[in-house]
Amino acid sequence: MAKVNIPGRVEGGADNFSKRFGPKSKRPFSDEVKELRTSLGLTQEAFCKRYHIPLSNLRNWEQASKNVMPDTAARLLIDMIRIEPQRVAKIVEKAREAESASSFETA
Repeated sequence: MAKVNIPGRVEGGADNFSKRFGPKSKRPFSDEVKELRTSLGLTQEAFCKRYHIPLSNLRNWEQASKNVMPDTAARLLIDMIRIEPQRVAKIVEKAREAESASSFETA
């Protein structure tokens, strides 16, 4: 079977991901999220607005609440923000603009 080259695809899967971006941290998720947010110089409110995350979720994550731990999609979003914070912010903004435009079309 011929190998298909997909733009943006990372060869080598998870092993290559770890080589490029470092191994997954053994630290609690709550510490990782708070450190990421503060390293970006953002308040909880500003972080949530930029990345379209409910403030209550972020607060629960940072306080290590057992009631609201992040699902796989949320963990992936946090990893993406850690790797490319500006790019993710732009993507989120474009998605929100598209969502807003489509809601006007259906009204």
